[in-house]
Amino acid sequence: MLTWQRTASAGRDREYKLVNLHEIDAERLKNTLAWPQPRPAHGSGVVSQLLDDTALHDRPLTSSGLHLLSTQLAAPIARACAAEGIDQVTLIPLGVFADAPLSAAWALAASGLPTLPLPSGHGRTATATVDAVGVAPSARSVRNRTPGTAATRHSHLLTVSAHQTAAGPLPWAHAESTAIGRLFPGTATLLRGADATVAAVLSSIAHASHVHFAGHGAFAHADPMQTYLECVDGPLTLADLISAGALTETRLFIASACSVGAGDTFRTPDQALGLPTVLLDGHGCALVAPIRPVYDIAAAIFAIRAAELMWSTPTRTPAQAVWRAQSWLAHTQVGDLVAWGAAHPALHLAEAFAETDPRLSWLSRPDIWAPFTYFGR
Repeated sequence: MLTWQRTASAGRDREYKLVNLHEIDAERLKNTLAWPQPRPAHGSGVVSQLLDDTALHDRPLTSSGLHLLSTQLAAPIARACAAEGIDQVTLIPLGVFADAPLSAAWALAASGLPTLPLPSGHGRTATATVDAVGVAPSARSVRNRTPGTAATRHSHLLTVSAHQTAAGPLPWAHAESTAIGRLFPGTATLLRGADATVAAVLSSIAHASHVHFAGHGAFAHADPMQTYLECVDGPLTLADLISAGALTETRLFIASACSVGAGDTFRTPDQALGLPTVLLDGHGCALVAPIRPVYDIAAAIFAIRAAELMWSTPTRTPAQAVWRAQSWLAHTQVGDLVAWGAAHPALHLAEAFAETDPRLSWLSRPDIWAPFTYFGR
């Protein structure tokens, strides 16, 4: 398990260190990473299904497993940060750890992370908290210079809602796309329903600094280049994106689709091959995507909340927004989720949670909020 860590500096340049954390019990952690596939969850009844404690055997990751990742992985990294004076961290997971919800483990441990004194450059001591991490498929991905991911009024967003495809309806994807488009500070192109074709998406991506896709997707274990996002007329594969040269302008890609952030580390053990590798290594593009299957309603809530956090404060990085959105989704009670949803009426959260105890939260259901990951630095 390697971490590529960026140390604080008063100047413009930063120092990078490659660190092995021998303190981590890798074998014990590997035994927690059994990820059975969750049941399909679409349409009515999804909320009650998500909160159904009789479905324990269907959960991709248990609360105890995530807690172990948090205490045995995130906590040692936090201690190393404190010892080295590090203000930003990027994890490079290999083998089975490429499938681990490292961002979520960090979010769970965040309340116990140290506060670091960092040089302010003005002869005083400023205080900063290491409150987020990025994940990268290889050390080369971290070394690559990437353009800024911040969105301004000059930025352009492509948001795609493929909510009606042969793979089945996704009733919350349309509301997610609408909200993302409204929150973006620049201009936006929206492709929805019948307009969300492979050709239209490829053509529109070429002109977008930021891309958001809400729909079905899957990581192709047999051939990672066939990992796809499901458009209305068929799959848009990773190979299609590469051959079309469509990502030259894209700085941040938010893929709200099952498993598309996963990577294969068995063919290439020194890096995880998949969408994160292609975006970061080939195009210097950051990625927000789940590494495992996600539920429609949870994906929509997470993506909208992350967008709110990211674009309401220009200085907040995507890594920080993802961490904060994960922590919020895990700890917020249902009643507070419904109140938040009043600002996004298309989600119909009051109706979706009408029969749910408002005091419940999803903290004990990491399969709902843990798969989301930020890939980048």
